[in-house]
Amino acid sequence: MTIQRRVAVLLLIGLVLAPLAAHARTPEQIRQRADQLRRAMGNPLERFERAGANTVELEPVPEQTVGSGARQAALQMPVIVDPEMEEIPGGELIDPGQGELIDRGDVVLQPGETIVEGGGMYFDEPYCDDGACGSCDSCWGGGSCVQCLIPLGYDPWVRADYLLWWTKGADYPPLVTTSDAGTVRDDAGVLGLATTSILFGDTGYNADTRSGFRFTVGEWFGPCRQFGLEGGYLTLGEVNTSFRGDQTTFPILARPFFNVRPDPQPAPAAEDAQLIAFPAVFDGSLAVDLSTEFQGAHVMMRRALLREFGFSMDVLTGWRYGRLEDTMRITQGLTVLDDPPVAPGTTVDLYDLFETTNNFNGVELGFEAEYRRHRWTLQVISRLALGNTRSKVFIDGQTTTTAPGGAPNTVAAGLLALPSNMGTYEKNHFSVMPELGINLHYDVTCRLRATVGYSFVYWSQVARPGDQIDRSLNLTQIPPGVLAGPALPQFSMDTTDFWAQGVNFGLEYRY
Repeated sequence: MTIQRRVAVLLLIGLVLAPLAAHARTPEQIRQRADQLRRAMGNPLERFERAGANTVELEPVPEQTVGSGARQAALQMPVIVDPEMEEIPGGELIDPGQGELIDRGDVVLQPGETIVEGGGMYFDEPYCDDGACGSCDSCWGGGSCVQCLIPLGYDPWVRADYLLWWTKGADYPPLVTTSDAGTVRDDAGVLGLATTSILFGDTGYNADTRSGFRFTVGEWFGPCRQFGLEGGYLTLGEVNTSFRGDQTTFPILARPFFNVRPDPQPAPAAEDAQLIAFPAVFDGSLAVDLSTEFQGAHVMMRRALLREFGFSMDVLTGWRYGRLEDTMRITQGLTVLDDPPVAPGTTVDLYDLFETTNNFNGVELGFEAEYRRHRWTLQVISRLALGNTRSKVFIDGQTTTTAPGGAPNTVAAGLLALPSNMGTYEKNHFSVMPELGINLHYDVTCRLRATVGYSFVYWSQVARPGDQIDRSLNLTQIPPGVLAGPALPQFSMDTTDFWAQGVNFGLEYRY
């Protein structure tokens, strides 16, 4: 392959993959490596039999070895021999079995009867007489047939990863406030006053690390590994944030909002607060519960783009799915102690509920490059999905008032959820979902691989609960009242971005 063509290919995946291509070997280095890869030990015999080749037993060889006793024992295992082949310089006649393995990546017999660690598994296309691998002329860059050696894995494979990730938090406005002791009732919990402090809200939540898992399966089609299919699923465990408060922990407990106070109200619109606990007036409690859950899946086709000793690159194309769910629920209850004209002992129970669900479906294109050195493999992944995000927002609220000795009276209104913004809303957005990843693999055995890595996933145009909250409230619409003035709060589908990132620890098994 010419340098110009290699650069053109690598530009497709950005500068992050360019350093890997710099490790490509010259034709002379490739020939030298091919001389080392003339025997493969420990390969499952049935794979050679499927290739239609003959098998013989090797004579014992001197124990001039490097590595473990398992490698030495592998010298006694069968390999493929074709006595009609021409002699390979520097060693015995080894027929890879019409395109079968000549280096298993675990044990390779080198001239001098010494075992060394291999750099992967390879096909030698000159022996693909059945045309399965194509001719040497079909290899990228043309030239010497030795450049047709293609790194291999086993056919099907499965991989499981433990994820230790964190995500972008969901932002919320101020939701709960308190005030200094001695604050007058009209100023209690009101934002903007020196005596008021925020207990919950005015920041992002659910950005903590969490555990999850990712499960991936794949299969290569044909012995030359030119095409493959891969599918995967990941989920991050639900993360929750909660707040609890009552009159014992916070003698003054309130929920702030902006009161529109339409005409004919005498007071102008301004910051206000709904009191839940206030000395000698209300005893009450409040709970805020937030939850976030993220999951995704993909199905992709692989196509070999570049194959060289120690370096490979595949192009990926397929479908990607993502799902992000957030919930915010505020539950409160209070008992009136002294608030004329309300009868003492009256209880008021209320909740506000904001739920958002985002579903992404899109077409994905990506590249995956690997640099191999003996048992170690460095993998870099770059993918980009373009598609549609369907966002769904559900807003609900309810207030139940019970007078002493009376029946409960329930109305469909909370505080932040009122008739003007309650309901279910859906909207489609064009979104992008890129993913970047880097993984370091170690081949524990010829079939089992251990992995550690880092992944980053970004998602544009998602709806989250805090962005759907309108703090401007027109309280005249609370049943049985009749709306007077602007219909506030109002709903507008506001979107933001989301990301998830973290480290992965996994095991991969190749059949």
